[in-house]
Amino acid sequence: MKKKIFKGGVVKLNIDKLESIQHALKARFVTEVGILGSKAGSRKNITTTKAGVRKAGKNYTAQTNAEIGLLHEKGSLTQHLPRRSFLLQPLQQKAEGLLAIKKKLWEAFTDPKTDQTLPRLHKAYKNLGIMAERIISAAFKSGGFGKWPDITDQTKKRKKSSAILIDSRQLERSISSRVVGQ
Repeated sequence: MKKKIFKGGVVKLNIDKLESIQHALKARFVTEVGILGSKAGSRKNITTTKAGVRKAGKNYTAQTNAEIGLLHEKGSLTQHLPRRSFLLQPLQQKAEGLLAIKKKLWEAFTDPKTDQTLPRLHKAYKNLGIMAERIISAAFKSGGFGKWPDITDQTKKRKKSSAILIDSRQLERSISSRVVGQ
């Protein structure tokens, strides 16, 4: 609370909330979404039994989830792998929904019921990450919202499924988000 004394009277001005908002505006939060931390590490090797059943083996492949994700995200000419963007393309396609959280970010600054602007702002960024994770999950379930190239007949026969980028669900399960910054 600040007091200013003028000739003719006293003016009281409560700027506590303003200082809280000013502090929050200086915060530098970033929401990261992708194959992060320990989920980027080794992935279980998938083997096929004599009966044709696919199961996770005890050995780990040389490729990490992050490396496999990069191959699918960008595609590979040498491995004859078309680009099936499971991060960038779905988030760009559904950016309108992500921008809807802008209103919640502003509410974090202006909520008169709380002096905890910074924790509310952090929570809004966390919700943004959760929303992005849901969009990416929907992309896996819908073949990139119908935009991913189909898998080959040979792959369909091997997998006994026509699902794109879904074999063990290891790549999809490796997607997470986090808020970094103050």
